[in-house]
Amino acid sequence: MFLAIAAVCSAFAVGCTEGAPYESSIEGEQDEVFGEAQQALGEAGCAKYTLTSTGTKHGITRSTVGVQTSPDWTYDASTSDSTTTCPYQYIVEYTNIAPAQPDARLRVWASLASPWDIDDIETEDDCERVEVETGIYVWNTNTTNPSTTYTNIQTGSWDGTSCNRVFSGTEPFDVAGKHKVRVAARARYCLGVGCPSTPLTTNLRVRTEAVWLSD
Repeated sequence: MFLAIAAVCSAFAVGCTEGAPYESSIEGEQDEVFGEAQQALGEAGCAKYTLTSTGTKHGITRSTVGVQTSPDWTYDASTSDSTTTCPYQYIVEYTNIAPAQPDARLRVWASLASPWDIDDIETEDDCERVEVETGIYVWNTNTTNPSTTYTNIQTGSWDGTSCNRVFSGTEPFDVAGKHKVRVAARARYCLGVGCPSTPLTTNLRVRTEAVWLSD
């Protein structure tokens, strides 16, 4: 909505197209908008946003488990209807979920997709400026509202030589046998102190994963 072309790329934004990343020009009211977006993780609108199997840049519904990557970084599943707003998030809904297994569990999560995950970052500045925010919506049965909602944030922590993932929040242990699951995620690259107060959106795609893990 308010993306502008920046003059230079950060070291991390190597997926820049046409020589430059897209950055948000955040001033005044726009700062407040992103503050509200931070609080929007897990909000009901993300569970109600309309998805199709053909997908859009804002999300898709799929009947198989696996990995789904956002087409680019301009995802913003919002509408003028406040009941369906899911600001600056990419949504993937998994349906047709197999029953629970005795020796494996079905895990869902989100991560960076442009071009690495957090623990692949090679510089301290990039490590400590990037984060992935996720809301996971689980329907146990065919009801209107999700049975459980989980939210979490992944950030990077530099140990002197490498970037380590720091996880805060919650996620489902096993979604096998559930009616459906949605993952709403966004990746952010931040400048200044504190991502929620001074976010800067660049061309960082996200990917969601629903995979079976052996116990």
